[in-house]
Amino acid sequence: MVLSWRGGSEARSLLLSVLLLAAWESGRGQVHYSVPEEAKHGTFVGRIAQDLGLELAELVPRLFRVASKGRGDLLEVNLQNGILFVNSRIDREELCGRSAECSIHLEVIVDRPLQVFHVEVEVKDINDNPPVFRGEQKLLISESAPLESRFPLEGASDADIGLNSLLTYRLSLNEYFTLKLITKTDKSILPELILRKSLDREEIPELNMLLTALDGGKPQLTESVQIQITILDVNDNAPEFDKPGYKVVLFENVPNGTRIIQLNASDLDEGPNREISYGIRTILPLSEKCMFLINPQTGEIRIYGKLDFEENNEYEIQVNAIDKGIPPMAGHCTVLVEVLDLNDNTPEVMITSLSLPVREDAQVGTVIALISVSDCDSGANGQVTCSLTPPHIPFKLVSTFKNYYSIVLDSVLDRESASNYEVVVTARDGGSPSLSATASVSVEVADVNDNAPAFPQPEYTVFVKENNPPGCHIFTVSARDADAQENALVSYSLVERRVGERALSSYLSVHAESGKVYALQPLDHEELELLQFQVSARDAGVPPLGSNVTLQVFVLDENDNAPALLPPGPGRGPSEVSQVVVRSVGAGHVVAKVRAVDADSGYNAWLSYELQPAAGGSRSPFRVGLYTGEISTTRALDEADAPRQRLLVLVKDHGEPALTATATVLLSLEDSGQAPKASSRALSGAAGAETALVDVNVYLIIAICAVSSLLLLQFQVSARDAGVPPLGSNVTLQVFVLDENDNAPALLPPGPGRGPSEVSQVVVRSVGAGHVVAKVRAVDADSGYNAWLSYELQPAAGGSRSPFRVGLYTGEISTTRALDEADAPRQRLLVLVKDHGEPALTATATVLLSLEDSGQAPKASSRALSGAAGAETALVDVNVYLIIAICAVSSLLVLTLLLYTALRCSAPPSEGACGPVKPRLVCSSAVGSWSYSQERRQRVCSGEGPPKTDLMAFSPCLPASGEDCLNPSSEVRWRGKKDKVGPNRQEQLESRNYSHYKSKGVLIKVMEQ
Repeated sequence: MVLSWRGGSEARSLLLSVLLLAAWESGRGQVHYSVPEEAKHGTFVGRIAQDLGLELAELVPRLFRVASKGRGDLLEVNLQNGILFVNSRIDREELCGRSAECSIHLEVIVDRPLQVFHVEVEVKDINDNPPVFRGEQKLLISESAPLESRFPLEGASDADIGLNSLLTYRLSLNEYFTLKLITKTDKSILPELILRKSLDREEIPELNMLLTALDGGKPQLTESVQIQITILDVNDNAPEFDKPGYKVVLFENVPNGTRIIQLNASDLDEGPNREISYGIRTILPLSEKCMFLINPQTGEIRIYGKLDFEENNEYEIQVNAIDKGIPPMAGHCTVLVEVLDLNDNTPEVMITSLSLPVREDAQVGTVIALISVSDCDSGANGQVTCSLTPPHIPFKLVSTFKNYYSIVLDSVLDRESASNYEVVVTARDGGSPSLSATASVSVEVADVNDNAPAFPQPEYTVFVKENNPPGCHIFTVSARDADAQENALVSYSLVERRVGERALSSYLSVHAESGKVYALQPLDHEELELLQFQVSARDAGVPPLGSNVTLQVFVLDENDNAPALLPPGPGRGPSEVSQVVVRSVGAGHVVAKVRAVDADSGYNAWLSYELQPAAGGSRSPFRVGLYTGEISTTRALDEADAPRQRLLVLVKDHGEPALTATATVLLSLEDSGQAPKASSRALSGAAGAETALVDVNVYLIIAICAVSSLLLLQFQVSARDAGVPPLGSNVTLQVFVLDENDNAPALLPPGPGRGPSEVSQVVVRSVGAGHVVAKVRAVDADSGYNAWLSYELQPAAGGSRSPFRVGLYTGEISTTRALDEADAPRQRLLVLVKDHGEPALTATATVLLSLEDSGQAPKASSRALSGAAGAETALVDVNVYLIIAICAVSSLLVLTLLLYTALRCSAPPSEGACGPVKPRLVCSSAVGSWSYSQERRQRVCSGEGPPKTDLMAFSPCLPASGEDCLNPSSEVRWRGKKDKVGPNRQEQLESRNYSHYKSKGVLIKVMEQ
């Protein structure tokens, strides 16, 4: 705020602490209190907050403050309890002098909304000043003074007012004089001595008496003065004035030395007793400065000083006329001087700014500043009016109380058109000629935070390879704010959420100033394929505004997990497979199976099996399936083959570089006659073979589905112009189809002629704990985690505990204890098969087990062996047909997409169809990730079709610099327009969750030829 003043320094100091009340709606009247002077510090004055209708809790938030004119430290308010109390000593006489009324005017101001209250505290006078005499009084009285002669005495003065200043007098006992009290028009009392007994100078030449003055206060204060009376010889005529009193009216600007009156007194005596000398006995009000002088010879009274109506508008001069007789005699008169006001004081202006700077959204009628004006003159000379300059400004003056104004907003502000106003307030009095003063205030228009930070696009997609170094910079977000100064300062932060069991901030951080996004730890594709989160941009305005941008971080797989061997059965190690083989089996018979899985995805998880050459270079009669892990005979076994065969199977994934694991398979070759007890052993062996083969089928199907789910369709589109000769170029499109969990697990029949959802099996009661009695077989046409199946045994009806359990990932049903006679002969088990997609899909299989004693199945030996072989054959057939079916479906889908895309891209180009860039495109799915360099990126546009088509074009935009820890393919941004499939495609892409991208998206890579 800038204030300029034109006026006296006294007026500025007087009005500096005065806060002027705003418009009528801002004020709520006056509150009156009273307090005695000389009250101690802390004396209670009033509950000002309660009396003003304010709550104690809002005093501090609303900036409750008190200002007073003049002494601002006399009273204070306790903001805790809202009590007004005495802060320092109050001396009424010092504060108001002889004024009959004495008040302290307070202005109470609170904000939000602005309210201004008038509080008047009346200072009550106490009797703290005793009467005061000027000094010892001496009187000269002629002995010839007649009885009842009157001798005026100089009265005492009392600084108090009212009853406390009303004096009465008491004279000490004597035989000559009594005291008479004369009441004047102003109710003051003038003491006079009355002669009651004739004086005899020869008997008593001098009298000494004590005059006591008593005030009207409680307690009553007194003061005494010595009166010395000298009895003179006869000079029995005192001088007398023409009148006992005179009145003179003067303007306050009369020059120094001006004669105001000529007094004349006469004496009836002769000679020296007739000669008179004039003198001023006292001038009221008492002052150290003598304003009048009298000529002792002529009785002429002149001004000695400068009169000021504002300081004192009336004087009382008591004049003595003394003759030169022996003893001299005196006469008395009173001269009353009245001072008239002149327009000799310019108005004073005090401006208190309340709302600077002014927000550009301030409402019309907002109080900008308070103005108080004053003029020490009286009448029309002290009447002040105010005006604003320059014209045509969005402010106006509103009068609130006498000599109080408010500058309020008159129209809407616009900071862009005018950010600052210099407002001049002119105050002019009503004198003739009138006097004026000006003061100015600088009104600054403050910016309003009405623009939130904005990101260039609502969503970004970032591709990051797993196993990144901690602290790696993966992306940078940037937002812009259209406001100014603090309102345009943008800071960035993560929108915190839970990622599984951990907080998002444990994975990522955002630099508050630069917007750089950092990975705090190495990311693991196997643990987290997609990290979707929001970054918030907030400005520094009050209140702050902000917006969010969504980032999708796809963690790309690396071949960092070697194949893991699965145990062939309970109690066996994962790297060793033991199996008994009958020498009578023929060529192509499956005798064992190596089972392995890989935690990676895509090609990194596609496993192949290779039989290591036997020691010594001998040719083994066994081989292993390249992708099945099944160990089968290459010829019929004979006696020449060693009874103990030790095979080493190398399991290798298809990553770069490939990782491997080695399994040891121990085969024991036995003749058919060496197994007479094959009844139970063959039966369990059949179940074991069936279990093993089904396990292999599950993982085989998962691997095949994983490979099939990411079909690569590559084709070219040619563009030719109509010139002569025509020119053209080709572009290559690679279409990848990603899987979603849209297939529930499918149960496989346990054998020929049986339904897929029911498994029946005969179980001998003599089997021990851990014996595999049956197996539930299921496959899932999806890929990756969507095709990973788990098995769960549902609780039996009635809450009874079943003696069976199911393998979590194998589907094998085995005994938990030895069976006994108490177990029901018919066991009905419900097995829930569930995949790992989101949401998970399920299927239910029913297993019927018949418990029989050992003697009830004498022919189980051969039947079990043939059943085992049949199961092997059936499962191999299932694999073949399953692979054929998956390939056929995948090929049909690829050909359909190829034909549809080729037709759309061969159409005439339209707005937003294609645009050149040169980034690297990174494709990610549940089964793998690949990066391709490309010379040119084209957007593939699909026509109006069913929303299921979901053909999307991703426009990568990668950093050119190598400052990031990732290669240039680590980040891809969506750019341009989305395809037009379905209504409001833009919103579909922005709101789609991860599973949608993973399952339905079609990543298209286009290469210019």
